[in-house]
Amino acid sequence: MTPSVRLVLVHGSLFGADQWLGYAARLGPGVEVVAPDLPGHGSRQDEQFTWAGALATIAEAVESGPPEQPVVLAGHSLGGYLAAAYAARAPSSLAGLALLGAAAEPTGVGAGVYRGAARAYRQLGPRRVERVLRAQLHTLGTDPEVVDALGRQGSAIDALSAAWPAVMEHGGREQLR
Repeated sequence: MTPSVRLVLVHGSLFGADQWLGYAARLGPGVEVVAPDLPGHGSRQDEQFTWAGALATIAEAVESGPPEQPVVLAGHSLGGYLAAAYAARAPSSLAGLALLGAAAEPTGVGAGVYRGAARAYRQLGPRRVERVLRAQLHTLGTDPEVVDALGRQGSAIDALSAAWPAVMEHGGREQLR
């Protein structure tokens, strides 16, 4: 039997699909959870991140289910901006859209903070960034399985130099029309 809804979960920058570990079990059998790795992240860290490649990844996740199955697309941070971009291009393919930490206009002071963080992450290097992220996630009460997954796959620090400028170029409230 086909689950009643397909929930496509798109992770944030520095993470991969493992950000969503445990969600399928929590939501139950009526929800098919699909959580792809974006280019440059998770199992696809060796690939170059591009906006077009990330949107193609989302399109495949959304469109690969049965045509009668409703799809809800949810994205966190980087994944949220990409989810909004996909929804703007193919609104009739979705039954719902959820944006988590991706509603701000990616310009001005906020964008400057992200640029500064990207520079700092590159200077710190992947191992230190992962230690800092793991500590922050533990402090926030993140599921230990998700924190451990970050240690196994590593952070997607190399994708930042392409991902965040792409959000600043392509993301924004005009996608929400």
